[in-house]
Amino acid sequence: MIVWVDIETTGLDWKKELLLEIAVVITDDELNEAESYSRVIHHPMPRLNKAIRRMNDYVLNMHTSSGLLGEIAQGMGKDHGVVESEILEMLDRHGLRENLLMAGSSVHFDRRMLETRMPKLSQRFGYRILDVTSFSEVARRWMKSVYWSLSEASGKAEHRAYADILSSIQRMADYRRLILTDESDLYIRSTRGE
Repeated sequence: MIVWVDIETTGLDWKKELLLEIAVVITDDELNEAESYSRVIHHPMPRLNKAIRRMNDYVLNMHTSSGLLGEIAQGMGKDHGVVESEILEMLDRHGLRENLLMAGSSVHFDRRMLETRMPKLSQRFGYRILDVTSFSEVARRWMKSVYWSLSEASGKAEHRAYADILSSIQRMADYRRLILTDESDLYIRSTRGE
């Protein structure tokens, strides 16, 4: 199983920024969804307002136009601890307790945030990650037609955790179809004389 994670935060400094939203999607190796979870994180208004004052214009505009800040301000979120417990319960239902593969786009950042904000969840993951942006970098450098084809087909990031993680899964499915093909296996076998 693969555990896909995407978060939205108040910025990129994992030591001081707030975790605003998280989405987790469990898939099998064929990228079929087994279960998903998405939740806005509650923050008391004084803490949220302090974080908003620190945000740069790009991040502030992004989270305002997506509606995320409005949802938090309206009390639509849940406490960190509750959200973490609900995610752990979902993983438990699938027998996913240790050495899990974390996947997503630029997921190393998400992992750092979870280490400090949701340590019990973070401890479930092994040391390996599947980062879809690595495939994008490979395609951009050495398979330009694949890269541009997928770039033109993909829409603009919504900067909402669930929509963005579904986009990452779709992008991985596209790379799998276009790059990681059975033809690669046939080539390897032919070079071995099989």
